[in-house]
Amino acid sequence: MKKIILAISLLILLSPIQTKAACSDSEVVSLSKMVNEVSFTPVFNEDTRFYSLIVTNLNPNFYFVDVSENKTYTYTANEIVLYPYIPRKSYRFKFYSALPACAGNSVLSKYVTLTGYNPYYKAPVCQGLETYPFCQKWSNYDYRYEEIVELARKYKQANDDTKTPKNTEIMGFYDYVLLYYSKYYYIILPIIIVVGLIVIVRKRKQDDFF
Repeated sequence: MKKIILAISLLILLSPIQTKAACSDSEVVSLSKMVNEVSFTPVFNEDTRFYSLIVTNLNPNFYFVDVSENKTYTYTANEIVLYPYIPRKSYRFKFYSALPACAGNSVLSKYVTLTGYNPYYKAPVCQGLETYPFCQKWSNYDYRYEEIVELARKYKQANDDTKTPKNTEIMGFYDYVLLYYSKYYYIILPIIIVVGLIVIVRKRKQDDFF
């Protein structure tokens, strides 16, 4: 029995022992710096209404995962293009080490938030209202066309009201007389003429009598 234990012990001592090197702090720091240099540049296509993401400064020492889409991207080139991505949505990309000593270690995450697109910003209803939020190309609110038409109508009406001066003067007695005369002069004028003629005739008769 002792001989068997001794033989096993010798085999263990003589067999090569393979150990995995630990991931050092300096490697972690170096990986973090490399990942920090990675940039995501969104490019919008108005025909498809989707974004492309141009990813630059990639490195064979790490790979990353699109968490939202559950897709893994290993190193193939310093720059790659990812497509398609939806406006008005946020995406998370998680980076991992590809170094032998740190393989699979999570390094850090990057987030990309894509601006919303307003497909009605060139509509005729937006002419002259390009500075208002509902008529701008980029908007994080999903406007319906009916909403834009109603908002444009309200803004234009408010603008017209501020430009048109309001008459706040109080009309006097003679103003009402003139207003009434201007409306019914074709009735009032003949009456005045007839009354005037009657007065003149009566006046002459009185003068002849005396």
